[in-house]
Order: sequence, then C-alpha cells, then structure tokens
Amino acid sequence: GICSGNISKQEYASVINEVCGFLNGKYDNVIKKLTCDMNTAAQNLDFEKASVLRDRINSVNSLSQKQKIVTANGTDIDAAAIYNDNNVACIEIFFIRNGNIIGKEHYFINDTEGVDNGTIFSQFIKQYYDNSSFLPKEIMLSDEIEDEETVKIWLSSKCVRNISIKYPKIGKYAELMKMIKTNAKKEHSEYILKKMRASDYVNNALSQLMKLTGLEHPPMLIEAYDISNISGDSNVGSMVTFKNGKPYKQGYRSFKIKTVSGQDDYGSMYEVLTRRFNRYKSSKEDTDSFATLPDLLLVDGGLLHVNTAFEAIKNAGVNVPVFGIVKDDNHNTRGLVSVNGEIPIHSGSDAFMMLANIQDEMHRRAITHHRNLMNKKSIESELEKIKGIGAAKRKALLAEFKTISKIKTASVEQLSKVKGIDQKTANNIFDYFNGEVEE
Repeated sequence: GICSGNISKQEYASVINEVCGFLNGKYDNVIKKLTCDMNTAAQNLDFEKASVLRDRINSVNSLSQKQKIVTANGTDIDAAAIYNDNNVACIEIFFIRNGNIIGKEHYFINDTEGVDNGTIFSQFIKQYYDNSSFLPKEIMLSDEIEDEETVKIWLSSKCVRNISIKYPKIGKYAELMKMIKTNAKKEHSEYILKKMRASDYVNNALSQLMKLTGLEHPPMLIEAYDISNISGDSNVGSMVTFKNGKPYKQGYRSFKIKTVSGQDDYGSMYEVLTRRFNRYKSSKEDTDSFATLPDLLLVDGGLLHVNTAFEAIKNAGVNVPVFGIVKDDNHNTRGLVSVNGEIPIHSGSDAFMMLANIQDEMHRRAITHHRNLMNKKSIESELEKIKGIGAAKRKALLAEFKTISKIKTASVEQLSKVKGIDQKTANNIFDYFNGEVEE
C-alpha cells in the first residue's frame, strides 16, 4: 500500500486504472499485461509465477467469452427500455462497455398513470445522470423524448463532448432493446406481485386481529405503549402508531414520566395513558394527533399491565379496547392477553407477524428516547463540573449553542456573549474543554 511505502502513487494509480478498465469490460489491456508478465516470469525461470499468471489469463478469457457481445466498435453505450402499467413504470438499463454487456440495473417510478413513456424517460435521464461520474458516448432508449436536443446539450455540457441519443428500430440494437424491455416487464411483474402480497398480508393481519380481539371492524388505527427505564432511572413512556397496518411515524410520541419515581412500570403506564386521554378530551382541533381514539390499544406486558391500562382508560371516561402483547421466556413475542386471560395465536399467522413488528417498534422507540435522555443528563452533568456553572447558566449555554460539541469549540468571546456568562466563567469553560482545568 501507499501508506507503508511499498508502492508509489503513480504505480497505485496505474493499478486502479487497470481495475476500472477490467470492471468496464476492457479485458484486452489486462490480458496484454498478464501475458507480458507471464513471459517475463518464464524467462526468469520463475515457472510457478508464470503458471499462476497463465491461469489468470484463462480466467479473464473465459469471463470475456461469457459476456454477450453486442457491438464490435467498442463504443460505450447505456441502453434503456421502459415498461409502464398499473400506475408503475420500470426502467431497465443495460451497460455496454467495449462491446460487452457488463451489467444492468432497474428502477421503479410510481404514480405514472396518464404520463407517457417519453416524459418519464426525460425526467429519469435528468435525475440519473445529474450526479453520475461517467457518461457514455451513446444513450439508446426504447421510447422517444420530446426535449431530446435540450437533454443532449445538457448531457454534453457535463462531459465536454457530444453525447448522442438513439431509438433503434431495426437490426441488432432493436433486438437488444426488445430483450431489455422483456427484462423490464419481468421486473415490473415481480414488483407488482410483491405489492399485492404486502397488501394481502396487511388485510389478513388486520382481519385476524379483528377476530382475535372481538372487534366489529379491522383495527385501522392501533396505538401501542411501552415503558423503559434502567434501574428506575429516567423513566420514559413511548407510543407507536400503526395506521392501515403500517408504522405511522408522524403519530409516534414519547412521554417523560413526571409523577412516578423509581422502577414502577404500572404507575408509569397509568400516567402515560391518563395524559394521553386527557389530551384527547381537551383537544379542539382535528389536526391534533391525540384528537382521534385508536381502534385498538396495545401495551407491552401481561395481565397486570393490561389491568393498569384498563383502569386508566376507564377513569378517563373513554371506550377503547385494550390488550397486552406478552413475551415468552426468551423475550420474544408469544401472543395477546386481555383482562380475561391469554389469547393463543399461531406463530405463523399474519396477525402474529404484525404483533411482533409492533412490539419491535415499541422497544426501539422506548430505548431510543431513553438513550437520548441519558445523553442529555450526561451533557448537563459535564457542564456543571465547570467552576461557576450552575443550572441556570447550563440552560443558557444549551439554549444558545444547542449541542455540547458547539460549546466545546466556542471561543471565549462567543461564550462571554451568552446571558449570565461573564468573562471569568467564559475562560473557565474554554479552559475546561481545552485541557487547562483549574484544580
């Protein structure tokens, strides 16, 4: 490597260029160099090295022969075809380098109903090549674009050479385009099938949950709650929302526990739900995320958690069905529990998979919020180690600089401009974070 001095920058750059050429299908230069090295090794009677190089040459030749050769002129071409149906378009691109197809990619574009293929292609090309590090000499498309001249001028300006756009109708390139379009149609079909399967999963899961919980309708809006703490410190409650069977992150909320101290999950859960439904009763705008009652409320825990939630809902004067998601001995999702006991669920069912997903989201949200609180406490305690910094000055510093890293990099002059921070205190802060701590 360059760092250890075993190779110069020029030699290293030469190797990188060879690798790039190889990956772009330019095998001739690689084979020429390997052949030269093999002959040199043989002349030096290093037959072991020569045999290794011979095997490499054979491997490159084999790879080259497996590639589909579409042209003999060595022109770099990107060939793309589009298949547009069911409000979704799939664009398939084949990369032709030195006459060989070296790779392909496909992209999906949604909401294409009423948009012609040429318009989709025009928008796609502008986005695809905007930040591209390489532009081919030719771009072949299955459908014509109206602003072809504008696009060609824009593409050519990016690489300071002319780039052509073609629409092959006859010959070998037309056959290639037909093959690319067939690939695009295949990828499109698989994409639509995946979407249908996802829709079936959601519908099945919600229908199964409706039956398991005895609801009259599938639970289209689900709220789930979890409590997180470490040895009773920094208790937080987390709420995740699933809308139409999918995570609705705009509806996620976190609650810093105010009335409970120590490790009391039940008291914390009661407080969180009481605050949530008091907010519902006081809400006057539909835009308030708490203005709508959920179809189903889930808590992370067993019968005691469910009973606690039931009491909170009852005392709040609202009517919301509540169930708990219980775990097995390995802390994995096991099933549902109601005030009347546990409800068995088949582990292979769609409802079970959705409950596991909800439980994972609850844990992730609670742990993330808890870590944020702990980090904030750590920042606050570090600032108060500095001579002359109390709670008021700490708050003023954080209000001004927002993060501890900005406080660390601030100058004495910047620090002294903060309300309540005099010159001496500013010097103390600067010295603390720059290694000159006053004992």
